[in-house]
Amino acid sequence: MANDTRSLEATTAREQERRWGLLREIMRAEKLDAVVGQSANNMTGTAGYLRWMTGHSAAGSYPVSAILPLDGPLVFIRHGAFGGIVEPSAERVKSGFGRIIQTPTFPAIEYSMDYDGRLIAEEVRRQGYRRIGILGGSAMYYAIAAGLRSELAGTVEIVDVTPQVDAVKAIKSAEEIELIRAAATMQDEVMAKLVEFIEPGRRDYEVTAFAQYTGQLLGSETGFFLGSSFSFPDGSLPLRQRSEQGRQIQKGDLVFILLENSGAGGMFTHMSRMISVGGPAPTELEDTFQKVLEVRRFNLAQMAPGRDCADIFAEYNAHMREHGYPEERRLHAHGQGLDVVERPLIRSDETMALAGNMNLGVHPFIFDDRKFVSCCDNYLLHEDGRMERLHACPEEILVA
Repeated sequence: MANDTRSLEATTAREQERRWGLLREIMRAEKLDAVVGQSANNMTGTAGYLRWMTGHSAAGSYPVSAILPLDGPLVFIRHGAFGGIVEPSAERVKSGFGRIIQTPTFPAIEYSMDYDGRLIAEEVRRQGYRRIGILGGSAMYYAIAAGLRSELAGTVEIVDVTPQVDAVKAIKSAEEIELIRAAATMQDEVMAKLVEFIEPGRRDYEVTAFAQYTGQLLGSETGFFLGSSFSFPDGSLPLRQRSEQGRQIQKGDLVFILLENSGAGGMFTHMSRMISVGGPAPTELEDTFQKVLEVRRFNLAQMAPGRDCADIFAEYNAHMREHGYPEERRLHAHGQGLDVVERPLIRSDETMALAGNMNLGVHPFIFDDRKFVSCCDNYLLHEDGRMERLHACPEEILVA
């Protein structure tokens, strides 16, 4: 939260005021009295809308809601005692934050999950709002969103402002870019330490646990880690979760690891590498890795401010077909920031065009029944069209 001295790399007052300024410009254009947001589960790479709006990380599963009025301080609705209200100090009001309204809501207790919606509606009515915006409605708990709409039906008009916010949230400020650079540097250090840590006899979960531990010592906050070890050839998808990471690493194995953790301040980058244990990777894998890099260079050359993401995606898949590689049918490049995946997506259904100062993760892959090969790094799209790779880790199959 802004101005909270306990927070590691807290959102600065200047940055939070910049975001509020952008949001209030949208509110004025849409003739809104206030905007409401609600999120949870920031620990797993979501809740970015709420954090952008408030500077607060809704880390766990308990819902955190906020109301930002066109004029006046931001109000939180969050976990606490029945009837709990924390009135703000004069200093807190001066920094833009108002009262905290509390209720003991638990996601696994179904009957309690409309309490927050009722409290939001009470505050909206108390303030006399007639037209409000919803930010990040797809990330809201259904019971809260449904309860809010039911409570306000016929009296308050509700407008989705998420697309308008997406357009400004995707373009990073100078302060956000510095945090993004720090996140990429953190992941470079984690990957370098993983190469030293991985050895025969360790289990896959030890690798991801070490990655998380090391990242947090370097300032990481949230996120997750996917990967597994395998012996070549193995055409199965190596992006396994913690519950599937029981395999013991053997000499000659390969380990695929994807770091999807945020840096200090909550900004995400992500990177993946394949690590060969005990010696060089098989020639077939090395050759395919070089093809992945070639595909990525082609894709990066298509990215420039003003270009439509759907057109870039079509050109990418045409290139894949021309070279006999499998087409992308999910997602191989996308924006990142306070969410692990955010707009714009390089995909056929994306309506947003690229712009300068976007943080883009790019991770094409080539696979068949023998192998899965990818290389993931983040890039900063500069206003002059230059795509700057933010990670310094060598673009190669690493050797442990």
